Order: sequence, then C-alpha cells, then structure tokens
Amino acid sequence: MAQAPICKASICEELRSEVDIDLEQAEVLYTKENGYVVLKEGPYYALSFNGGEDVQGTKDPSDVTELPLLFARLMSMGVLYPKHIKRVLMVGLGTGMLSSYLHHYFPEAHITCVDHNPLVIEAAKAYFGVPDTSRHKLVLADGLTFLKDTQEKYDLIFSDAYMEFIPTHMATASFYALAKEKLAPNGALVQNAIPSKHLNIQQVREKLSQSFAHVDTYNEDVAGNALLGEDEEGDNTILIAYNGPKISNKSFKKRAIRLQKQHGFRYGLRELLKCWM
Repeated sequence: MAQAPICKASICEELRSEVDIDLEQAEVLYTKENGYVVLKEGPYYALSFNGGEDVQGTKDPSDVTELPLLFARLMSMGVLYPKHIKRVLMVGLGTGMLSSYLHHYFPEAHITCVDHNPLVIEAAKAYFGVPDTSRHKLVLADGLTFLKDTQEKYDLIFSDAYMEFIPTHMATASFYALAKEKLAPNGALVQNAIPSKHLNIQQVREKLSQSFAHVDTYNEDVAGNALLGEDEEGDNTILIAYNGPKISNKSFKKRAIRLQKQHGFRYGLRELLKCWM
C-alpha cells in the first residue's frame, strides 16, 4: 500500500517545533554577575544574557547538525543567495549553533565569528563545543569595528548581535552600507530582528533598502510593524538583503534542490521555502 504524502502543514509544524528549556528545572553550570548564565537540561545547553529569565540560544554540543531554534533554521536559508560560499562572517556568536551547522555542511569555507564579549566566546568553547580553528575562527571584537577594519569580502554576512535588542550602532543605515561594501559579488546580508519597544521590522527593512535593492523577509508577523510595549516582544524575523537581479521563486526552488542534493542539510531548503516563501 502506498504511503500517504506528508502534507505541507505537517512539514511546517515540524520545522516550527523548537527545543524548550525548562529554566526552573535546568542546571546552572556557569554564571557571572552581569547576568550571563549557561544552563543544562538533558543534552541541551542554553545561554542566557539576563540571569536565566529567558534563553538567547540553545545547543546540543554532540549534534552540530541540530538547530534547536526556528530563527537559526530560517537564517540557514541565507545559503540560497550567493552563487558559492567560500567566506562567511557571523556578527554575534551566541551558542555558535548556526556557525557550527554551516561549518559542518561547508567544511571548505572560511567562517569568522565575531563577538564583543569575551564571556560569550569563553562559554562557546567551554560548553557549546564551538571550534576555534583556521576555518572556523572566533574573534573578540566589536562587529562594526571589525567590519571597518577587515579587508576580506564575504559571500554571506550574518548579523545576530543580540542582548535584549540589536545594538544601536549595528541597526543603522551606515552599518548596512558598510556591510554592503564587505560583501563579495552576489553576496547577501542575513539579519535576525525581534520586534520590540526599540524597533519594528519596517524600520529595519527601510534601513536595509538604502543599501540593498532587494530585502526578503521571513516569518514576519503583524506585530513586526509596530513598536511594542515595555514587556512585549514579537517573533524573530529574518531579513535577507542583496543586490543584483532579483532572484525568482523558480530560481530559488532550483537552487534549493541543487544545494540540498550537494550538502544534505538536516533542515531541507525546499521545505523551508515551501513553508516561508
């Protein structure tokens, strides 16, 4: 008897499913007076920037192909944009889940992860199994300063420098203009943004549009276009900005099929496109 096809709703529901750390039950492994906390529940380690009140990132160090949180899976769609991936810059390290994922599937690429906080880098190496090698470098530096100083050109730049919100100097039109200068031809900038009292998604899109001809948005909800209240926070929205000819839906699908066949991503690009395009 033929097996019934899996419906799109089931696929999307599975892709949306996240690892949920029970903050009250989790074991505290590492803590600093400024609120940096590393917690553990089962095989998962979590990083918190506010004393364990919520989670910035989660990772199972023994499984580099798992992206426990939806925003990282959506950010992985950035690989659809460049024609090749040789150099990648990650501005903001967190648990290193996305950089480790890309390092696994693109072992020949040079990935540089920049974070301004030595505690984040220390925790990434000690608890989250993040490598620090010639092809996966961890650099202690301010993201904006690093971009100004680097002579490299990157096929992908991921901007995920978060505390409770994007640092002010890294959510400006001038930052995005600088990022544009540091992209290789056909490169793309991938921005993680969370709607809050500090910014809405439309503001981010407008700033990106000053330097990029095209800005694609994934997982945007109604709350994304409004400034929220003091204690309100929307869902992670991923914006991917690029120049050159606009990539058609047909081209995206062809790229997804080709890349999936070449690399065998755990989170299928075709499925991600079907659910969020």
